[in-house]
Amino acid sequence: NLANTMIQGLYRSMTPDDQFLSIEITGSSFRAFCDTLGQDPYKIRNAEDQQRIIDGAIKAASLFLPHSTGSNLARTTLLVGNVQSGKTTSIRGILCLAADSSVPIVVLMTGTKRVLYNQTLNEMTSFINTNCQRSIKYIDSSNQSSASNEIIRCMSIFYSPSSEIRERRQTLFLPILKNAGNIERLIQLLNPIAQQQPNIDNFLIIDDEGDEFSLNTTANTPNNLGSACYNACRNLRSLLPCATNYLQVTATPQGPLLISQDDPLSPEYASLSEPGVEYAGGEDYF
Repeated sequence: NLANTMIQGLYRSMTPDDQFLSIEITGSSFRAFCDTLGQDPYKIRNAEDQQRIIDGAIKAASLFLPHSTGSNLARTTLLVGNVQSGKTTSIRGILCLAADSSVPIVVLMTGTKRVLYNQTLNEMTSFINTNCQRSIKYIDSSNQSSASNEIIRCMSIFYSPSSEIRERRQTLFLPILKNAGNIERLIQLLNPIAQQQPNIDNFLIIDDEGDEFSLNTTANTPNNLGSACYNACRNLRSLLPCATNYLQVTATPQGPLLISQDDPLSPEYASLSEPGVEYAGGEDYF
């Protein structure tokens, strides 16, 4: 099928020295992602555009997934793409790669606007429920009690000493609307995991619209204590005793690129999400 052809093409086009050859790109989740690019609601019919999205997701994930880094390093990375050019689709591919690479928890902060949150949540959960129920588990964090129990149950399966039980493991997908209150509530939800599962070895935070609210808006004030959302992002990142990778996604990267390099939200690496051949954006209209 198309996914097999594309993945085989990737192997042929890479040299043995390519860093992201070590990523698991033949797993069931990423194959489902490749297979559905031409279907509703995306209908990406152009094979070159499909390949561009697949390549972009792999290259972005190669900068932080543990299979590619070779060690448990905490990295801040940046994914830059044009406005409305398919960045959310790339995030979906990265989530699938994370699941196939045994990342136990992926948090997605979906920007600050409710309409964007609902749009992204509907897109991601529809895909998961249809294609990836065995490998990815969506958790609704709004119900703290049931979500906490489900997270603990899933993590006990993920790190079970029994190989038969571990075969049923699922990557937890926790999307939230980005604001300080929601992030702090998520920290409270995940805090028992930090106590009960000290062997968690990876944690991924995807910050959609990473230039908005996440950065420290009080950096130049005399008594810089950090803005509320910035402090919450840092607290979330330092919650678990493992390497927590932080991926910023934006079409306007000036903020993340121009902050102090000592800032923990300053990206160490960046990749591009290239638009399709039929994309019409700012350069066309202006």
